[in-house]
Amino acid sequence: MLEAMDVVVPTLMALVFAAVGIGMVCHVDPTMTSARLGIDQRRFGIIGVLQVVGAVGLLLGLAWSPLGVAAAVGLILLMLGAVTTHVRIGDPAFDAAPAVICLVGATGAAALFLV
Repeated sequence: MLEAMDVVVPTLMALVFAAVGIGMVCHVDPTMTSARLGIDQRRFGIIGVLQVVGAVGLLLGLAWSPLGVAAAVGLILLMLGAVTTHVRIGDPAFDAAPAVICLVGATGAAALFLV
């Protein structure tokens, strides 16, 4: 039986990743520029698609936890790449904070699917 936290964390993370991913696919870039990060628009869009797919996987993971774990691990890897990219270009911690928060959230979702 799913408990409230088992549903809330993956659902909230799915909403965050879906919103950000859709923005990246549609080339809405209000908080960070792909050029500043050294990522061309095509690859930026691909990362957005991966985030949306990961968000869908988190939601489907509520019904079948192995899929949720796989989606969460994929999102963790994406966020590790995002944090690494921010560190590589010397961004201040404030600019990298959303990626770190999403990394923690995806890790929490993975942990909840494994329990």
